[in-house]
Amino acid sequence: MTTTRPCEVLLVDDEVEYLETLVKRLTRRGLDATAVHSAADALSRLRDFSDPVYLHQVKARDRENRIVGFRDLPQALADAGAREAREWRVHFHVPLFFEADGELASTAGLLDRRFLQRIDAASVAHLEIETYTFDVLPEALRSDDVTDCIEHEFRWFMARYMDALPDGR
Repeated sequence: MTTTRPCEVLLVDDEVEYLETLVKRLTRRGLDATAVHSAADALSRLRDFSDPVYLHQVKARDRENRIVGFRDLPQALADAGAREAREWRVHFHVPLFFEADGELASTAGLLDRRFLQRIDAASVAHLEIETYTFDVLPEALRSDDVTDCIEHEFRWFMARYMDALPDGR
């Protein structure tokens, strides 16, 4: 069975009581709300993903709703304007089964029933689970063994894929 993830909201404000109240109200309305007390706290989570090997393209939406792009995460983290942005989208390969851990989320939810049915209808003969970034994942996202992680990803994907097929092949 495919489940819909709640909308995720990261709130940043220095007024603790205000944030606590807002998180409670949004949670009651079905949103996954997380609060931090400064933009620096929110962005500090991204620093764990910055490594010198792979590119992590960043798109940031500023307060005027303009999109600003950066070739890699270190440039975005160093840019004062980006630090004031309302929203960041960062390209990084995380395990398929990683959904969110508070401030950070993945796009794995887009691998929904409709998407998987389209893969089946197109008779896609080959799907790939990329593992080349495993060694640069933050420690908290890595299991002790890359083989365990690949197996977990494969089982995660296949369970959703089989559930999406009309006849449950």
